[in-house]
Amino acid sequence: MNKKSLFLLIIPLLFSCAPKKEIEVKKFEIYPRIIESGEFISPLNTEVSLTSYLKYNAATYQEICKNVENTIWNMHYIVDSYRTYENIDGIESLNNYYGKGALKVDPLLINLLDTSFTVCELTKGLFNPTLGCLIDTWKPYFDKGEVYYSIPSEEEINKVKNSYIPYNLLREYIVLDRTNSTVTFNKYNEEEEIKINLGAISKGFALEEASKILPQDPFILSSGSSSIKCLSKCPYQERDYYIVSLTAPFLRIPDEKGDYPSYQSLMNIKIFEDENLSTSGDYEKFIINEGKIYSHILNPVTGYSSCLFSEISLVSSLSADILDGLSTALMNTNSLDEATKMISLFEDIYKKEISYAFITRKNSQFDIYLSSSYNKRILQKNNSIIDHMNTIEKRQGELVFYFTLS
Repeated sequence: MNKKSLFLLIIPLLFSCAPKKEIEVKKFEIYPRIIESGEFISPLNTEVSLTSYLKYNAATYQEICKNVENTIWNMHYIVDSYRTYENIDGIESLNNYYGKGALKVDPLLINLLDTSFTVCELTKGLFNPTLGCLIDTWKPYFDKGEVYYSIPSEEEINKVKNSYIPYNLLREYIVLDRTNSTVTFNKYNEEEEIKINLGAISKGFALEEASKILPQDPFILSSGSSSIKCLSKCPYQERDYYIVSLTAPFLRIPDEKGDYPSYQSLMNIKIFEDENLSTSGDYEKFIINEGKIYSHILNPVTGYSSCLFSEISLVSSLSADILDGLSTALMNTNSLDEATKMISLFEDIYKKEISYAFITRKNSQFDIYLSSSYNKRILQKNNSIIDHMNTIEKRQGELVFYFTLS
């Protein structure tokens, strides 16, 4: 997503006692660049920013920002599935090498592919990194904007519907060789073309890589609306958590003048030390056709987006890339039970708690389901949006709080 559905609320220091380290909040945004073709490209095709909380001297601050910017752009060049860059063999080069043998790539790409394969296997393909042909089929329609437009024809969808590799065969047909830093993208099932697209997981992966070069101080790394990474403990004396506002998932349909309504905050939540937040939804990049909403998150089984969830928010100390892949897969589930079971599976495997918020949409009716751990993070709810709250049982020993949104 290119527009922000989450924004940081920075609360000023209220106490007179000085902290151990001097606080100076600065936000560094990584701006788009112009490439040889003359077009502007955004880092990771979104808005990336770094917020620092401690006061550094000018030279140190500039070095920090430069290192983060270089890391983010390097990841962009590697994962861009629509362009090639000089001296870099990334996803676009790999897609062009389909069925042609081994291609030497950056070791980071091998790590990212390995992670994406793992998430694909655990979600049984509801997140799949080889949906590039399907994504490309929908892309021209989404690029037209957030208004009522047509969707790809059934013939167009059927043409690419099987142009992906099933989750249990990924490692057989895309062979990762760490020793020689090569990837062999073998032909699958006589398909003329299969494309890798890592857009749903690369933002979180990039934030993880950027965090490795930062000092062990309080920072927030943000990659659009899909991923936020909080590093170290919030330095304010009155609280040890950061505050993030979750946006209400109302469709932003332009009015008669072509203006879009502003976003509304649904609730403010706490994010603690070294935790990540990932969100996915259908309310920013979408198409409305014959009264039905189509999201940019596509289900590999149907070739279309699923319609159960309007927004999913996950908070965990689980790494940002895995959390991003999981939130994408959850958008393709068909029931709350299926979604919570998938979360339980990841919790059991990675031994990390995952707080979740699921927002469903039925016409103009929105319902939100919060795990008990997510509910404990709430600092403030928008009472003008939330009508009432009930409590229901959804998982073993866990209460899920249920809201109705007006």
